Amino acid sequence: MRSIRVRYLESRKIAGGRTGYYYNPKADLRAAGIVDRQPLGEDLAEAIAKAERLNAIVDEYRAAVRRGEELKVDRKEPGSIAHLFDEYQKSDSFNDTSKKTQVDYKKCLRTLENTVLKNGVRFGDMPAAKLEYRHADALYKLLRERHGLSYANAMMRVARRVFGLGIRWKLTKQNPFSKPGLKSTESRDVVWTVAQMHEFMDAARKEGYPSLALVMLMAYELAQRVVDVRLFTWDIYKDGVFSIRQTKTNTFLRVPASDELVLALEDLERKNGTPIAVCEATGRAWGASFLTHTFRDIMRTSGLPENLRISDMRRTSLTELGDAGATEDELISMSGHLTREMVRIYSRATVQKARNAITKREAWRQKVQTNTTDEVQMTSPTST
Repeated sequence: MRSIRVRYLESRKIAGGRTGYYYNPKADLRAAGIVDRQPLGEDLAEAIAKAERLNAIVDEYRAAVRRGEELKVDRKEPGSIAHLFDEYQKSDSFNDTSKKTQVDYKKCLRTLENTVLKNGVRFGDMPAAKLEYRHADALYKLLRERHGLSYANAMMRVARRVFGLGIRWKLTKQNPFSKPGLKSTESRDVVWTVAQMHEFMDAARKEGYPSLALVMLMAYELAQRVVDVRLFTWDIYKDGVFSIRQTKTNTFLRVPASDELVLALEDLERKNGTPIAVCEATGRAWGASFLTHTFRDIMRTSGLPENLRISDMRRTSLTELGDAGATEDELISMSGHLTREMVRIYSRATVQKARNAITKREAWRQKVQTNTTDEVQMTSPTST
């Protein structure tokens, strides 16, 4: 393959045996938001010109660093979709959302911006004002093929929000994402058995990750999301009760630990502000990505069903609580759901609930029968 003597410019073989050109800057430049990876098309002369313009920005940034100055470069073309995305991330509409939501939105916007369309153009480089409904439909199909239905839907919803604001800001004339016709994802209803859960925790301990077993146990016993549980610190646990602020909804809950969880926490070193579950590989709280990869590795070695996810622990816990006869109010007190409709799925009619009802009725009958017998004995005349 032909060598190109332009910094960060690379050539790659693409479909049909053709050659495409890409700009691939160093990680520190990407992290600083100065320049990013991007396709530069199939025309070498045009790719070199684009790469040299980007390298001029890099040189300006490097010079500012040497002078001890802070330089923030706006590398987005005015009027482009990437520029619209940047404007949104500077707005109150974005900054008024929770930190978790901001992270999710940034991920979606970055993926959208860097999506290379089938004509070789990067989506972020397209003019925002010229985007039409047919473009949005084609993009949605492409995103489903590359990222799956759930993530594609998430990106389309974020795009709808941003382009709606773009109309108000006069950066675009219409919102081609306003009625995207998203395909519905199947509701996930997978739950673990107790045996499967303990099998995984035993495997995690055997692989040298008892803290991952603890994350699973806390998620299960407290009916909380793993994204929260992995970051739990000792200052939220006192006298056997967890004081939890959920990141997704900002809901505050006080949830008692079960006897099994109290026992698991008993011998651990406690220090306020430090993680309860300390990852053995890093000495810190579990990172989301490393947790997911480690979980999948242990699942493969343990031979457990591939459809199980650690995020299913919350559903498993709430389903068990519902089957055990917990009321909707009791479920809400554990889960933090904002409405009864959201939690009602866990208190739906099941065979187990029917068995519970029959058991309660039998106990009631026995109690009534006993009380009736006692009353008869107390009121019957005594013999002389």
